[in-house]
Amino acid sequence: MNIFIVDDDESTRYMLREIIEDNDVGRVVGEADCGSKINHHLLQSLKTDVLLIDLLMPKSDGIEIIHQLKNSPFDGIIIMISQVSSKEMISKAYLRGIEYYILKPINQIEVLSILRKVSEKLLLRRTVDTIQQSLRLVTSSRPVLQQTAEKDSAFVTIVKHVLHDLGLTGEPGYHDLVEIVSIMREMDNHRTLPHESPKLKEIYALLALRRLGLSEVNAQVNREIKACEQRIRRSITHSIIHIASIGLTDFSNPLFEKYAPKFFDFQEVRRVMKELEKDSLQINHISVNTKKFIQALYLETIL
Repeated sequence: MNIFIVDDDESTRYMLREIIEDNDVGRVVGEADCGSKINHHLLQSLKTDVLLIDLLMPKSDGIEIIHQLKNSPFDGIIIMISQVSSKEMISKAYLRGIEYYILKPINQIEVLSILRKVSEKLLLRRTVDTIQQSLRLVTSSRPVLQQTAEKDSAFVTIVKHVLHDLGLTGEPGYHDLVEIVSIMREMDNHRTLPHESPKLKEIYALLALRRLGLSEVNAQVNREIKACEQRIRRSITHSIIHIASIGLTDFSNPLFEKYAPKFFDFQEVRRVMKELEKDSLQINHISVNTKKFIQALYLETIL
């Protein structure tokens, strides 16, 4: 991420630059000793993601600069740095639009902790921006999708049939998988899914946004993404055990021959079979390849 530092104290700017670059948490694209020297045109030209700005400077008021930027096209994250610990002043800064506050003297651990949180937030924001563009393309084509309602219904039926074969009917991640494969099909139909493997984070984020009806990145979306990932991993683990059980009973069973090598790491399936053969009550540390499973499910249902 690109970071711009504004502070009248040269030693503070130097210290922040060293922390950022030595720990590889970003790239300092510019510095200024006064807030009056910066504006949204400068920040945008440098593709600034994060603005670190001092609260009190001799020639400018950091809070007023923030207010001006928040009323401009600049959409980066603003972090206030100051030796002022007044709750009233800090509250005023947050009301003006800052997202984090770092107290002086500069503490490396605090700076790194905040910048890493910001980096994660920016990554999620970009991911959601990408999938929202895809969602808008899909939504704008609803009349076309309505004309293919019968095909969509048949497609979902096929997905559910495959999941039934995989022993996932009634599992926590069952509906997640149905919706995810449906989303992939919609994106593919409208040429918004790249030829290479789709990024699961983007698919999970789109699923979360559809369910929650939210237009912005927030903690609720992030929690839903993580919950979805966990449900799907548990379901795939259950499916490996289900398929391994079939193979243990009849190695030539058509379902085992069809799904075991295509949806899972076959060596892992064999390992689970051996554990089941020992009548193990619990099989620990089952390796799950979520990406392979979802890719296989999608391809199985469109062919």
